[in-house]
Amino acid sequence: MDKRLFVIIKKELLRVFTDRRLVFTVILLPGLSIAVIYSIMGMVVGNIEDERSVHKYLIETYNAPSSFVEYVEESPYDRVNLNEVSSNADLEGSKEKLVDENIDLVLVFDNGFDQELGEYENLNIPNIDTYYNPINDYSQDARGYIVNGLLQDYKISIVGERLGNVEYTNVFSVDLENYEVSVAPEEKLVGTMLSRFFPILISIFLFAGAMGIGMDMVAGEKERGTMATILLTPVKRETIALGKLVSLAIVAVVTTFSSVLGIILSIPFSSKIFGEAISINKMMFTPGQIILILITLLILVSIYVGLIILTSVIAKSVKEAGSYIAPIYMVVLISGVLAMLGGGETTMVKYMIPIYGNIIVLQNIFSFDMNLIYFLVNSISSILLTTVLVLIIRKMFYYEKYMF
Repeated sequence: MDKRLFVIIKKELLRVFTDRRLVFTVILLPGLSIAVIYSIMGMVVGNIEDERSVHKYLIETYNAPSSFVEYVEESPYDRVNLNEVSSNADLEGSKEKLVDENIDLVLVFDNGFDQELGEYENLNIPNIDTYYNPINDYSQDARGYIVNGLLQDYKISIVGERLGNVEYTNVFSVDLENYEVSVAPEEKLVGTMLSRFFPILISIFLFAGAMGIGMDMVAGEKERGTMATILLTPVKRETIALGKLVSLAIVAVVTTFSSVLGIILSIPFSSKIFGEAISINKMMFTPGQIILILITLLILVSIYVGLIILTSVIAKSVKEAGSYIAPIYMVVLISGVLAMLGGGETTMVKYMIPIYGNIIVLQNIFSFDMNLIYFLVNSISSILLTTVLVLIIRKMFYYEKYMF
């Protein structure tokens, strides 16, 4: 191996790691920002959920029967505040209050509701109309709380009265003394939770961490005129290209580590976002998992670095490189979203698609559900793509129209 390769790598790494501003903005700032932002988001989401869980619902009712009012007063549904509206009032007025978010729900009972309940043998089934504002979270919660909770229990109480005892309506119970409903191992449960967001975030951080530095490695040097000086040295051009690829890969891994560390540090404060089951002391992986994760990340890094350096070689300036790299970044984001949504049948073809397949592989590893054949298929297809990218970059380094 050409010893001058390490000189090129050292030169590129020194340029990055000796620049204090670059170290802060590219390496430290992403992790710090993520830790702060996710912590704040987690606390804000937690406060919102806490507020929604204790909010008392203001409900306007029309023709509310005495049986319903008495049931609400005696029931455990203490988050209900009923406001009986005169039957002569305009319903449109209540709907406007819903739109203005002054009330949370409107219930309109049929006239003679209790009378129709008493004549059930004639199959007279009274009706309750509900009106809510789906844009308002409290209104949406109120409808679920009333329709799926209070009204269902109210219905059961009426059936109990008809049968002579409300206990007769309890046909069977579910998990009455079953305290171990979930049989999934704790580590696999945590792994499944992590697989929902960690692989996607890691993929994005890898690309974003390499993007800013990578665009400047070739396009920036061409723009400043220093690339011509480097090419005139006795170092082979393929050595220069490989040196830039390796150094960018190292920078990408370091910035990704910083970002992932930021996520881990934010977990105690962002459980409302990532899930209550996730905690730092439960994030344990087997040696086999760690090896597979590292291999997949290295392969993914090689793809991203190859794509970024290629666009940097084609572009004549950093600004032009930014224009070229934007569609590739969109592909990375879309691949992450598609992998997160999941669904569909698991096929070999999915694992053959670079980037998208790599993210799926990471998801499978995190959730303890990795098929080694699929892993090998994805690795081979990704390595082939990386090889093609490296060969193209090597070839382009010998074309003057691209390098000057």
